[in-house]
Amino acid sequence: MHDPALRVKACRLRRNGCSYTQIGEQLGGIPKSTVKGWVQDVVLSEAAKRKLAVRRNTSGLARGRAKANENAAKRREAWRQEGLEAAQQDEEWRLVAALYWAEGGKQRNVFDFSNSDADMLRLVLCWLLRQVSVDRVTFYCAYHEANGLSERSIKLWWLKQLSPLTTNNLRKFTVWKTEPDRGRKPGKLPHGVARLTVCSTELRSKIGGAIDYLRRVAQ
Repeated sequence: MHDPALRVKACRLRRNGCSYTQIGEQLGGIPKSTVKGWVQDVVLSEAAKRKLAVRRNTSGLARGRAKANENAAKRREAWRQEGLEAAQQDEEWRLVAALYWAEGGKQRNVFDFSNSDADMLRLVLCWLLRQVSVDRVTFYCAYHEANGLSERSIKLWWLKQLSPLTTNNLRKFTVWKTEPDRGRKPGKLPHGVARLTVCSTELRSKIGGAIDYLRRVAQ
């Protein structure tokens, strides 16, 4: 049998707006059902009711966020496993995964691949268009102003190389105003560097799974 003093403390805590769970914890692990029986006759003030309502809402939101995060993590893991299995079975997946491992972006929710080699970008684009519709692919380019080519000519060149992309897929051109690092000297990359992106957690997770497969093979 519990000490009667515990019931008195429980009623006091309840009047202060504590939940059954909080009361049980503060009294050393009293079961929630026991606490509820002790305090069922306690009349709550408006302030105590508001305090309990805030706690319930906050707890509900926290549980909702935690559940959403858990579900999102499960989806990402399932997609990653799909990518790993695709790489096991398909040489093209292994090839693109190897290229992405070397040249791809690191964002979790975006497939992002950059290079100056048009043939390599075409290969990745062909694979990409078997995964998503063409309207989901965006295209960026960066070039050095000292190369002497106009932005229009560079744009037309890349669009020709990356058909069926059109100006609808084009998002932005960046001009290198000064000689950048890593060997990007005027004349070395006359048409600059192009970047293909798709905002897709699913696709990024799958290519990550394919890279996981390559890591296993390399070990």
